[in-house]
Amino acid sequence: MTPSDTSATTRPKRLLVARARIGPFRFFVLGLGLGAYVMHDHYRRVRPGFVAMFDQHMVGQYAQLQYQNAATRRHAQLFERYLGLLLDPSPFIESAV
Repeated sequence: MTPSDTSATTRPKRLLVARARIGPFRFFVLGLGLGAYVMHDHYRRVRPGFVAMFDQHMVGQYAQLQYQNAATRRHAQLFERYLGLLLDPSPFIESAV
């Protein structure tokens, strides 16, 4: 075998090895892009619900803290009434009309 024959046989092998290494990388990049698009679209749709749940959680935490720190039983009763209005504002709205 001459040196030219050796280089001719290794060139296709190198090309096959390069394609074998690059092929999965292309699919990885395609999957990454598609996954990012789907997650962005999904997150954009559910974000308002998550924000509302977080806001309600923070209001609940604040309410619990205020209730625990009420100075007297009268303060606690007034705070319970206020929480009742927050949970169901319809009696307050009907009486205001």
